[in-house]
Amino acid sequence: MKPTVGRIVHFYTDNKARHSNGVDAGPYPAIITRVWSEKSVNLKVLPDCGAPFDATSTELKQEGRQTYWEWPPHV
Repeated sequence: MKPTVGRIVHFYTDNKARHSNGVDAGPYPAIITRVWSEKSVNLKVLPDCGAPFDATSTELKQEGRQTYWEWPPHV
């Protein structure tokens, strides 16, 4: 799928203190706010507690990457 502004994706992080109010690694719902490439986007992340925050230039999931976004699974 091609990322476009307004689409919902999942955000994951290993930096819980900075990115998710210390709660969990994710997934957190996030809205794509800018597309840099098919793998790099800016996100508005919506944690289940605390204020929404920006995750800029976030890369699509890759081996070894701890902070990333990915498409939600199909149900």
